[in-house]
Amino acid sequence: MDSELSDTIWISDKRKRILSLLLTGPKTSNEIKQEFGCSWRPLISPMKKLKEEGLVVQNDDDHVYRLSYIGKALTENMIPLIKIVDLFESDYHYWKSRDFDSIPLNLLTRMGEIGDCEMLDPALDRIFELDEEFVNELCNCQHINAMLPFFHPEYINIFSRLASNGTKLNLIFKDCVLNRLEEEYTDKFEPIKQSEDSNIFVNTSKRQVPGIVVSEKAFLLSLFDKNGNYDHKDVVGYDQRSIRWGNDLFSHFISNSSKV
Repeated sequence: MDSELSDTIWISDKRKRILSLLLTGPKTSNEIKQEFGCSWRPLISPMKKLKEEGLVVQNDDDHVYRLSYIGKALTENMIPLIKIVDLFESDYHYWKSRDFDSIPLNLLTRMGEIGDCEMLDPALDRIFELDEEFVNELCNCQHINAMLPFFHPEYINIFSRLASNGTKLNLIFKDCVLNRLEEEYTDKFEPIKQSEDSNIFVNTSKRQVPGIVVSEKAFLLSLFDKNGNYDHKDVVGYDQRSIRWGNDLFSHFISNSSKV
């Protein structure tokens, strides 16, 4: 990309925001001012630069601004990169320490889709408890896809109760977790096994896989660090983009697991 064009896009936050805004459709100067919460004066310079580079066009007889074909093509490819950078910058110490080895590249490049998620970092006296808001969403859903690479009794209690109530469950367990459930938690595991709406899978991969819980209302991701440790920090989201990403990740792992 020409360095001047690249600078036009990346150096100015205002220009990036204008491009992102116009990607949703043509906007009048008043609509743009309202979005930025300012007068038109500080927007004159960035808008002029975008017009000079041919990224934004304006009709001669009105104050409506729209992306050019080139502007739209560049912005559509810019947004995913901005979102993934924003995600990692939100807690770079956490993200750079995570083990992504088992996550396929096509989903890694889409991780910006979970950018609106919240980081859950429980206090020491709550470290073995699940987030209350997340649990409430799970208990009011019709379908759950989950992969548990570690044992957590609260998940088993929830899934056992939901299975008894007819919630559709697709559950992937690491072999060590499945063995413990069958040996030590028979009373809780039996309703899941007996439910016609439950499907149980086992994952025997030697790679460290993440924890995933996703329903039509919520998504939670539990990533191990590069040393194979789980520090009880989870990423949780409730928007459709993160839920779609979570389901796509689950689909990848279920295709590499065996039904019990």
